Amino acid sequence: MFFTTAISKKLVSLLRPWLQLEPELELNLGFLRSNGMAKNLRFDTFVLNQLIDDFPGFSLKDARVDHLSFQFFSRVNYRRSWCSCHIIRREERRLRPRDTYLEDNKKILALIDPVVNG
Repeated sequence: MFFTTAISKKLVSLLRPWLQLEPELELNLGFLRSNGMAKNLRFDTFVLNQLIDDFPGFSLKDARVDHLSFQFFSRVNYRRSWCSCHIIRREERRLRPRDTYLEDNKKILALIDPVVNG
């Protein structure tokens, strides 16, 4: 019972930065078989969008998992099931910033030596 509570608290603390609400977790740990269930995982899309910022034009509007269950039979055998996983992508167009290096360089050179660009 103590190990189950400790692992459950650790798992919640690891998930907390990405979730909007406190998750509903249920863990049953055993020597030969362990299982767990999570309900109503609502992800914070602002945090997830910051993680996937490298993909332009891709952002999330909503991400949640209504029910997730998993079972471990040994170190290599496991089973998981997802029920009602919702991911909604937001369509957006990002404007690319203009490359102003050449223009800025010409302005700086004009300030230094107005005769060259004259």
